[in-house]
Amino acid sequence: MYKVDYHLHTKYSFDGDKTHDNSVDAVCRAALEAGLSEIAITDHHEINYDEDSGWDATNFDAVYREVLESKERYKGRLEVLFGTELGQATQRDIPSREFLIKYPFEFVIGSLHNNRDTIDPYFIDYDSADRDFLVQVWDNYFVETLELVEWGRGRINTLGHISYPRRYFTAHGYGDIATFDTKRDILDEIFKKLIEYGIALEVNTSGYRQGLSDTLPPMNIVSRYLELGGEMITVGSDAHNTGDCGRDIERALCLLSDMGLKYITVFREGKPVMKKINQ
Repeated sequence: MYKVDYHLHTKYSFDGDKTHDNSVDAVCRAALEAGLSEIAITDHHEINYDEDSGWDATNFDAVYREVLESKERYKGRLEVLFGTELGQATQRDIPSREFLIKYPFEFVIGSLHNNRDTIDPYFIDYDSADRDFLVQVWDNYFVETLELVEWGRGRINTLGHISYPRRYFTAHGYGDIATFDTKRDILDEIFKKLIEYGIALEVNTSGYRQGLSDTLPPMNIVSRYLELGGEMITVGSDAHNTGDCGRDIERALCLLSDMGLKYITVFREGKPVMKKINQ
C-alpha cells in the first residue's frame, strides 16, 4: 500500500506541539516509522489570524530551510514536500495571492476555519451559544467553502477538511446541527467545481481521533464526490505532533480502495500525480 500524509503541522504552526521535538526532521522520522512513502509539511497560514489575532505567524523561511535539509537527508527513503495550509483566503484576497507568490510551495491546502465575521468554531462558548447562531455558522460555512473553491482555481491543490465545524459541534452536543441532509445541492456544486478546476478533495483522518468516528468529510460524502466523477483525493492526518503523523491513513486508504478508488493523488512541482493505492 502506498501510504502518504499530506497534512502535517510542525512546531512552526501557532497550534503545533512545542513541548516535544516537532521539527520538520522529527516529523520525517515519525513518517518513516509509520511506513509512509511521502509527506507534505503544511504549516498554517491563517490570513486573518496572523494579522489580527496576535498569535505568532508561521516562520516559513525557517520551515522552507528545514524542508530543503530534509529533502536531502531522506532522499530515496521519503518524499518531503514544502506546503502550507492557507486558511480563509477569500477573506483577504490580495494578501493571500501575495503569500502564495512569495514562497515556492509544492502543495497548498485551501481551508476554511471560520466564516467571515465569525470566530473559529473551536473558540465558540457552547455553554451559552444560541442554537440559531450555530445553524447559521453551519449554513454559511458551505457558502463560503464554495467561494473558496472558485477563488482557488490555479492557486490551491486540495480542499481541506470539508465539514470542519462538525469537530466542535459534535464534541459539544450540537452534532445534530452538522447534518448534510440539506447540503446535498451545494456539496454537489462544490464537488463539480473541484473536478472542473482540477482541485483535489482532502480526506482528513483527524475525525477518527476527535470523536467523529469518521473522516472529514465523512466517507459517505466522499462517495458522492466519486459518483460525480471525482478522482483526485489527497489524504492527511492533520497531525500537530509527531505522535499523530500517519495516524489512520491506512484505514482511510482501505476504505477508499473498497469504494473503488484505485489511485491516491500526490504532487510534483505543484502538479497532480496519481499513485496506485495498492502496489
